Amino acid sequence: MDNSHLFVDESKASGYVLVAVLVSASQITEVRKVLRSLQLPGQPRIHMKKESDSRKLQILSAIRNLNVEIWIFQSRSQRLSELTLREKCLRELVSKLSNSKVSRMCLERDITLERFDRQVIIESMREAEIREVVYWHESSVSEPLLSLPDAVAWAWAKGGKWATACGDISLITVA
Repeated sequence: MDNSHLFVDESKASGYVLVAVLVSASQITEVRKVLRSLQLPGQPRIHMKKESDSRKLQILSAIRNLNVEIWIFQSRSQRLSELTLREKCLRELVSKLSNSKVSRMCLERDITLERFDRQVIIESMREAEIREVVYWHESSVSEPLLSLPDAVAWAWAKGGKWATACGDISLITVA
């Protein structure tokens, strides 16, 4: 995808999983429109934990029909801390950026991790000689496209029919 934006979230439900969804810059408006159409009246955002099974399938079907690319960075290590696993996944993600056309990266905001993430991302980008990617943390209420990696992370952690409902996924095993 040319000039893509990357939206990133995690799941700790079944090992550590970092999900990145690439959306072409030219399709950002259309994808936001689709996601907003999936929100129920009064719902501030789509969040898979709070949806019925039929809605979950509807949301995953809509994601599968979007022209997006999904990367899953997964570790099932029981020996390493979540913070160490997050670092390994972020480093692998940044490494993958060097072979992509990603220009912007938005990570789901967890205020306790922002400083840590910035340090890891800056170091990794410097090592990979990546200078043109802008990144930031945002809340999922402010950025509807963060519901994409949230939904995929939820489905992947559940496995079975839920994971396959996401469509094509690039799985990268870490640690």
